[in-house]
Amino acid sequence: MNLKSFKNLSFAIFFLYFFLVSIKLLEKGIKTLGAEYTDALFESVSNPFAGLLVGILCTVLVQSSSVTTATIVGLVGSGVLSLEYAIPMVMGANIG
Repeated sequence: MNLKSFKNLSFAIFFLYFFLVSIKLLEKGIKTLGAEYTDALFESVSNPFAGLLVGILCTVLVQSSSVTTATIVGLVGSGVLSLEYAIPMVMGANIG
């Protein structure tokens, strides 16, 4: 193994570790939002059509479906948002 391939491998391992740590920090940050506010917010998207519109609106506001989808995945991963509510929101993010 030459020096260049070792350097590339070490960069890949470092950035994978950095990515996993950042996902864990995102999960902890979302959990500290406060359950009383997030419960009321996510009850309003219990209708799939409303979830679709929320996904479209969020994507239009931030101009990036990737940011919207990553946020929704973080909310599902932390247990704040259920998967059945997240699916229409992700579909709306992909439309928007």
